[in-house]
Amino acid sequence: MDTDGTAKLSKNVLRMKFMQRSLDPDAKKQLEEDEKRVISDEHWFLDLPELMANEHVLLMEKSVVSCENLVFGRISLKGFNPEIEKLMTVRSQNVNDEEEMSKMDTDITDEEMATR
Repeated sequence: MDTDGTAKLSKNVLRMKFMQRSLDPDAKKQLEEDEKRVISDEHWFLDLPELMANEHVLLMEKSVVSCENLVFGRISLKGFNPEIEKLMTVRSQNVNDEEEMSKMDTDITDEEMATR
């Protein structure tokens, strides 16, 4: 409390909309200066090109297929979606062919290795 018996209001109370009407011009000017100082202190940034050069590149995947090594993203059973079933058969044939080719590439089969 002040010595003359009147209470001094805090800045937060004076910033309230209904209190703005009753402020004298000096108090308004002081509040505006305080707000500008706070805003200018909050809006600073560092422009550091060496940090920008070290930024990591992030890759965003919309699907979990590549992460989980899934064979098919969509599955159709019992003729529900014939197009998907055709893609599934073609894909499974390709995978089977690749597996057979990798087995043919080996000079010694697993059975021969087991007998030796």
